[in-house]
Amino acid sequence: MIQRVQSVFLSIVVVCMVCTFFFPVLKKTNAQGATVELSYTKMTFTAKDKTQKTTPTFYMAILAALAAVTSVFSISSFKKRLLQMKLGLLNSLLMAGILAFTMFFISQGEKFIGMNIGYKSFGIGFFLPVIALVCNILANRYIRKDERLVRESDRMR
Repeated sequence: MIQRVQSVFLSIVVVCMVCTFFFPVLKKTNAQGATVELSYTKMTFTAKDKTQKTTPTFYMAILAALAAVTSVFSISSFKKRLLQMKLGLLNSLLMAGILAFTMFFISQGEKFIGMNIGYKSFGIGFFLPVIALVCNILANRYIRKDERLVRESDRMR
């Protein structure tokens, strides 16, 4: 049911996770012209306008797709709040995995480029999983609130 607040938050999670495929996580160039670019499918290290190394990062894309599918399934199972809470936990773990992989590949990029990657180098693809994680936590809070309300109304009968 789209009119519920948690459905709106879960829809935001879906949109954020789908958008991660289209936006880069970071792009940084050092003084010598070496560039490291990280997206959800690959990390590319370029020096002197020639690609030196490409590392596949499709793990992050798989986790983002699983998080989006889990959110869609959670929206569609609105009558089963306990299942929704479990899916919300799974979704939080998937997004934490995305963030862990992101931090790992950022540290690898720092090794390639030989300098610290500052926060100004991050693209919108870095912040989308964070936004999705916050929205997922808020959705779980409202799902628990609904479950408590239903249990309290059952006690009154």
